[in-house]
Amino acid sequence: MKSVRETVESGAGGLRARRHAVPPGPVWPRKEEDVLRDVGGALGLLLWQRVRDVRLWARMLPAERHGLWGTPAAMEHDQVANAALCEAGLRDALAVLASLVRFPDLAVAEEIEAACLKIAAWGEATGASETSAQFAEAAAAAAPEHAVATLVAGRACRRVGALERAAAWYRRAIPLAWRGRDLETYVRAQLGYGFVLFTMGSVDQARAHYKRAARVASWTGRYAVAAEAQHDLLTIASDTGRYTDGTAHVKAALELYPQKHARVPYLVHDYAYLLICNGFFGSAVPLLDAVRHYIVQPREQVLVMGNLARCVAALDDRQRFDGAVGEVVRLAAQSEEFAAVALLRLAEGAHALGELARAEGFATHALKVATRLGHGTPRRRAAALLERIARSEAGDAALEPPNPGEVRELTAVLLSRLARIGAAGDGSGEVAGGLPGQ
Repeated sequence: MKSVRETVESGAGGLRARRHAVPPGPVWPRKEEDVLRDVGGALGLLLWQRVRDVRLWARMLPAERHGLWGTPAAMEHDQVANAALCEAGLRDALAVLASLVRFPDLAVAEEIEAACLKIAAWGEATGASETSAQFAEAAAAAAPEHAVATLVAGRACRRVGALERAAAWYRRAIPLAWRGRDLETYVRAQLGYGFVLFTMGSVDQARAHYKRAARVASWTGRYAVAAEAQHDLLTIASDTGRYTDGTAHVKAALELYPQKHARVPYLVHDYAYLLICNGFFGSAVPLLDAVRHYIVQPREQVLVMGNLARCVAALDDRQRFDGAVGEVVRLAAQSEEFAAVALLRLAEGAHALGELARAEGFATHALKVATRLGHGTPRRRAAALLERIARSEAGDAALEPPNPGEVRELTAVLLSRLARIGAAGDGSGEVAGGLPGQ
């Protein structure tokens, strides 16, 4: 009988042939001063210094690390700084990094990695996204052969809009995970890389990585992760106008996700997005109205509200549209991760209402944000919308689905699954008007 590894390697033409040398991570460093702006004050200064310390330590050969920052006695002030500045969630991690400075030749890579990942998680939870990205990258540098830290670095870079850096980390994580037989990380790295490729506009390449992730996850019994891959394929089907394929991916994801999985609200949202992409705005509204109470992080909620604005505008509900516009503008000011797509939805909504000047303003803003962040798909669509506005073309009208019974049935199933969760989502999934990812 074949082992799991042999089964995976022999499937679909042999994944063994896809393995390649592990590429390097992106060039260091990023904008180091961003940590100072991100957190500020004495704590920000301490975090800025510590991430620089880890980078320097990681670049040195073991024989070069002794006395790297002077004598241990000269570092005593670090313990005082940690005690005075650090909240409980950071104290232990920064104590490890203080020990790194005092005794660099005795530091253990795995301990440094764990401390950096803990600070990165703190940064993500508190909205200090740049700090999160910098410490995630520091963790990957401290333990360069560890696929998990490399995966986290890719994810964190993606969330601050550093897509090229994210892609580099994901490309490194995939072969590292395969070589270490960590198939969970391998699958998630494939999904994450697919997400970045999709965001940058390489749809066919993204689809290939999603499908690879789905196959390996299914073969190895990781059904929840296989569901995430089907969920991501739904996104591509939505954006490429494949309604029938998208519906099939929704049903497959529903079968694979556990009943109360954290990403069920995101699946509800992304089915609504499939309906939106096909002009079925009225059918999408009940789903978006329900899911907005489960997707509560501002960086994600901005897109839920953007899609809702798009729908109510197509249904000629100007009052609801204006209310949603205010929410999108407010939320977009807090996070740019999905702002370009949300602003594009406002532009499409204003266009549907015949408010061409307003639509032009939103589309221009969306184009600028997308260009700055390297988000290829919304950039192209904003440019195309501006051309339509310049030609004074009418906006898209609401359509009725060709199979309303199937839509009603699938909507009822999704809302039933949503109700079983019983509380707001914990933010562990992704939503982006069709931009889910790892």
